[in-house]
Amino acid sequence: MCDIPDNFDTEIHQLIETISGKWLMFPKAIPLGTFFIDIEENFVLGVHKADSNICVYIPDENGVYQHVSNIAFQSNEDVSTICVNGSGIKDIRYDLDDRYNPTAPLRALFVDLEADSDQTR
Repeated sequence: MCDIPDNFDTEIHQLIETISGKWLMFPKAIPLGTFFIDIEENFVLGVHKADSNICVYIPDENGVYQHVSNIAFQSNEDVSTICVNGSGIKDIRYDLDDRYNPTAPLRALFVDLEADSDQTR
């Protein structure tokens, strides 16, 4: 069983169990995924197999895990694509420094995220 947070309100919140056995508080409005993975202290991935996408959740200032981004996967005969989108994207950085050099190969893309209790999916 889990400890129910003091600010848990059954009208607007739901408790979801991650694959590690942790129970975390989410808004009631989020669609349930196939399963939820807690990666680090403040990251939860909601895998949606039917939609070929992964939702990223981080806690807001009230400890409620908010949807901040999607990672979608698409492929066809010629190319495979990963699309990152969401209302919680704060900044995007290329490689290890902040400068994008179009003549150099792109090796990494960093997406900074933030949660807000007023965000909507």
